[in-house]
Amino acid sequence: MPRVPRLLRCFIMPALIPRPTRIESAGNMPKVIEECVGRVSTATAGVSVVRMRSPEGWEEPGQTPEFDEYTVVLRGTLGSSINPANWMSRPGKPSSRTAANGSATRHHFRAAPSI
Repeated sequence: MPRVPRLLRCFIMPALIPRPTRIESAGNMPKVIEECVGRVSTATAGVSVVRMRSPEGWEEPGQTPEFDEYTVVLRGTLGSSINPANWMSRPGKPSSRTAANGSATRHHFRAAPSI
């Protein structure tokens, strides 16, 4: 992303985003996606900031995102596959890059165990 010249920075006004936009998800069962920043809510193509709540057993079909994706898992476990790598993202770990711009990616979710 190109840097904005110092002189022009004063003309870029911050904007309050009053509420996230709900987005329909792809996958084997419905899940909630609330986009705060991205193509749908703010016409921002390079980044997407969302809150997702996935049911246990949720899986998505393979996709090739047009942006980098970073994930912070609050509960449960998110499995990610970017050929040839596979890994699990768990709560309490630093955010992980779970998709790279233009890479073939697939995710699945497992709920946290009951305590």
